[in-house]
Amino acid sequence: MSYSWFMANHKNLTIVDKLGMLSSKFSHLLILITVCSVTLVLPTQAQELSKFGNGELQYPEEINFPISEGSNTNNLTREVWHLQQIRYNNDQLITVAQPSKYTLKFLPDGKVQIRADCNRATGTYIQKDSSLSILIGPTTRAMCPPESMSNQYLQNLQSVRVFFFQDGNLYLDLQADGGTMMFETSTIDS
Repeated sequence: MSYSWFMANHKNLTIVDKLGMLSSKFSHLLILITVCSVTLVLPTQAQELSKFGNGELQYPEEINFPISEGSNTNNLTREVWHLQQIRYNNDQLITVAQPSKYTLKFLPDGKVQIRADCNRATGTYIQKDSSLSILIGPTTRAMCPPESMSNQYLQNLQSVRVFFFQDGNLYLDLQADGGTMMFETSTIDS
């Protein structure tokens, strides 16, 4: 059975039902779904799912994920964001000594302006719900001091996949669960 045949011949089922059925057919697969920064792991074995008297798999009609207050995506373009810290998932924490040297400004037209220490960059971003991708374009290549995080900062920005707001701060999650960048706002242009 091919994936496309399966999806085409089960149009009346929800995506959760389809993925659940696929995972029971292909028990060696692990299926992950990311929704609003929450990962739902569907069981890979049919016996892990709830079964009733007739042996049919039963799934909940609705799955509710809490969404934090203040997750308004309009806030993304309102301010200049100053990098405060980067916390990598290996527990390494980098606190930025001069946040005004590492800024980010999202423009309503899908463009982004970046200050990376002694360098400047422009680029584009694509935002849908809590997903975010940043593509960095033209960048100056000045020689920043040895302690500069310019290159690391630009590389991290290109690996952003999700954003959220908490306590007025912007958090950018890096791909592959690599870490999180935290920004505070400022109305001063960079």
